[in-house]
Amino acid sequence: MICEKCAQERKKSTVMLNPYGSATLMGWSYHYDSDGVFHSHDPNKITTEGKCSNSHYFKKITTRKCPAEGCDYGGTIEVKYKD
Repeated sequence: MICEKCAQERKKSTVMLNPYGSATLMGWSYHYDSDGVFHSHDPNKITTEGKCSNSHYFKKITTRKCPAEGCDYGGTIEVKYKD
């Protein structure tokens, strides 16, 4: 992972993630499509906080990617920086 603020400022930094994160606990279902391929569309979000060596603090929010090849559900990443 690269700190986006440092990249914009053309600086290098080391990114440190907090090993303790949080996750939402909504239920979800999985299914097999008409070709028999397993899909898991997990809507839960995993939040991890971190900072870079230039003191930019951020939250990284991800969702689990569906394991079915060619399925584009999930795997989204959103990074929110604190001012």
